Amino acid sequence: MTETEMSTPPLARGYPSVASLMGKDGDLAIFRRFSRLNMISLLKLQAELLYLEKEYDEILAGDIQEGADFHANFQNLIASSEGSNSDQLDILIRIKDKVKDYNELLIQVQQIDTFNVPSSHSVSLLREWLRDSRGGRCFLQSTESFTWHADNEPDFVTFGERNRPQDNLTAWLTMALLGLYHRAWGHKGKDGVIFDPESGAIRYYSNKWWDRIGKALTTIMASTLPALVVLALYFENDVLKRIYIMIGVTAVLAMVLSLTTNAKRIEIFAAVATFAAVEIVFIGSVPSHSNSSQVA
Repeated sequence: MTETEMSTPPLARGYPSVASLMGKDGDLAIFRRFSRLNMISLLKLQAELLYLEKEYDEILAGDIQEGADFHANFQNLIASSEGSNSDQLDILIRIKDKVKDYNELLIQVQQIDTFNVPSSHSVSLLREWLRDSRGGRCFLQSTESFTWHADNEPDFVTFGERNRPQDNLTAWLTMALLGLYHRAWGHKGKDGVIFDPESGAIRYYSNKWWDRIGKALTTIMASTLPALVVLALYFENDVLKRIYIMIGVTAVLAMVLSLTTNAKRIEIFAAVATFAAVEIVFIGSVPSHSNSSQVA
């Protein structure tokens, strides 16, 4: 990505500068979804509908008892607006308006849940810019200063591009490599995007290449692990000790896969079972190197 200077007039510091920042890179357009407030609003509307439903049932039962056929003839129900017995029609109109509000909010909340989740790198960059004396200059005050607080991080959404799910190990390795690159070269070179000329040390790097590097390294690590274990088993002469090593390594592998990847339980089981099968075949078919040398 070529270097691009993103500046805002000095007098526009504050929310205008944040808006400019977010407008130029969707990954930094990070907002709260206010899940708790959305849920309480839905619960309130739901409770109101419960009371309207109860009131409607009572009016309906009363009309039936009085011989009105509104429940079976909507034409008469509509015509009741011109008479004195319009309670059932009135309550249905109120229910229609309230159901509309409820359904609209329900759909909106569902759509919000489909928004992209910002990467930890983007969140950290935004916070760094807000704190920097040459960037956001800590302009947020009072309650607004908690907008992007760490406690609210599970509530964040972004307009940035959807990233493919990345396991914890790859994400950590990618961020570690990116941090080393920035400290060693990136801050001196022309890589990345400078969001504010006054705070040029704050740079944003495209995640695409770094994600690929991280995935390549984790793939290499995963591919060479079985060979390294087989090599360790080769140098162990005692068959029983080989089995103990196999059990320990298999257990560690299962734990690592569970903690650092997004794999499902059945996928982890399949990977571990395949790995264990390779170890078992090696233990059962390959003699220790000392014995094989003696035979030769």
